[in-house]
Amino acid sequence: MDWLYHILPRASDFIESYASELNKGEEELTLPEQGIIKPSSTPLKGPHAVTSQLKHSREVHHVCEPRKLSPGHILGNTLPVLCRAEGADSLFNNGRDNQRPQNITILRDMLRHALPGARYNSLARDPPPRCLPGTRVHILEDIDTRIRDKDARIIWLRGPAGSGKSAIMQTLAEVQSSRTVLATLFLSRDHECNDPKKILISLAYSFAILNPTYCQLIEERINLDPDFLSLCMDEQFKCLFVEPFMHHIVQDAQRWVIVLDGLGECRGEADQCRIVDLIRNSIHLHPQSPLLWIISSRPDTHMMASFSRVKDCVAGFWEQEIPIDSLDASEDVNRFLHTEFAKIRELHCDSMPAPPSIWPSDEEFLQLSQLSSGFFGFAFSAMKHVASANPISRLQHILSSSCPLDPLDLMYTQIMSKIPSDVLSNAKEILGFYALHRTSSPVYHSSPNDNRGVGFLTLCNILQMQKHSAYAALRQLSSVLIIPSPMTAKGLGIKFVHPSFLQFLEDPARSGSYNVGLDKQLTRLWNCYLRILRQYKKAGCTPVISYLHLILLNHKSVQRYRPALATA
Repeated sequence: MDWLYHILPRASDFIESYASELNKGEEELTLPEQGIIKPSSTPLKGPHAVTSQLKHSREVHHVCEPRKLSPGHILGNTLPVLCRAEGADSLFNNGRDNQRPQNITILRDMLRHALPGARYNSLARDPPPRCLPGTRVHILEDIDTRIRDKDARIIWLRGPAGSGKSAIMQTLAEVQSSRTVLATLFLSRDHECNDPKKILISLAYSFAILNPTYCQLIEERINLDPDFLSLCMDEQFKCLFVEPFMHHIVQDAQRWVIVLDGLGECRGEADQCRIVDLIRNSIHLHPQSPLLWIISSRPDTHMMASFSRVKDCVAGFWEQEIPIDSLDASEDVNRFLHTEFAKIRELHCDSMPAPPSIWPSDEEFLQLSQLSSGFFGFAFSAMKHVASANPISRLQHILSSSCPLDPLDLMYTQIMSKIPSDVLSNAKEILGFYALHRTSSPVYHSSPNDNRGVGFLTLCNILQMQKHSAYAALRQLSSVLIIPSPMTAKGLGIKFVHPSFLQFLEDPARSGSYNVGLDKQLTRLWNCYLRILRQYKKAGCTPVISYLHLILLNHKSVQRYRPALATA
């Protein structure tokens, strides 16, 4: 094995080469023309002769042109082992300036204060939700047009829970990663990526690894104040997203874009609104900032209020709604269903009929499409349930009954869990009333989602609930309900974004403690009915409460409730 000793480089070769470069001072550093490893001039004998023909090839592979390096270059702080091929860029070229910061400790410090696994290309999110080719085309085109608009400053993407916002934001991030200086953050309660105190540093870290000038500014700030990463959000925002871009300190021909998905997922409504207010104030005071913020969230009450203030004072504000009941949404869901059914047929080919293309039938596909109604949350959950095992039977189960759909049920459970305990009973009473209203005689309303029957204020009177208490009870449900404003509450009732939420509430096996309990609600409604009749009789008036009469007498299961009603 002695002959290997003459082939492999020795540690002394590296040390001597490095020491010789250091002795040249800080004027310049030059890599050896013949590489680090110099062929031995001693003739090889015995087994060494086997490698004599490698001598020349080693010289060829290690020869590179002399390169002068600045004293601060990363190779000036490491052993000069790797040589760049002639005419090639550095090893990790991404089309930008590849100079790395002198002190990698800064990035490591930032990383310790950042949210793990929350970037668009993080392993923790692999595979991430993304739009299928040919879907969400108009929405993505509209957003891309706004990104190219130099006057755009904030884009707000809003839509109900399960409408596909994260898939749109993921696709957007993947497209813009090669066009802009991009920082991304995908918040999620499921993966505990929702700490509001780490949002700003997480976004700044993405910029720091892409732009050395920005990273150097952060490094200088931390050197002045080593505790900088633990300062309050206001101070962090000023130092990370205001000062570096004032007077064009950070210059780049590309657009600086921040993609922040699921802002409503971060802990605490106050901090959610605070982040929006920080962005709004910075743009108002520094309208020439090159930053473009793209934020997605559900249309929760506090988010609507925060972005309403943005709309009032920021000229470059634009909002994009993600509807679920539009023609485009329905067509996109159908494309998704076709794609997923093709995958299932291939995966479960042994259990498919012959030929496999006849499954599902046109009638089954149409029925599932109608149940989805353009709602990606239902379509995704249904296809995941079908694909897991025995797809033919599971599809029939979904079409014939309200079966549990784990992703959908988890989402609804998380939404209901946000309702404060002191108003949860009021929320369940309101939801129970409309659940009974939906399942009453079909002659009363034209569709299961019709909200014209009982106005919200009328409902409050029936349940003897004050208006402000009713609105407080439904405050956390604006992502699954369409709640009328106080101006229209007299004539309009609440509307469910998708019937699957009602099915979840009605099934105790799925909703658990959030089940509305139709037996209990019907009994309470009967007591309300009797109370109103007594009030009208005492006043000598004829009550006009035909909707209550219909709910009570025409309910599909009213026979089962007769004993409870008789003792009410």
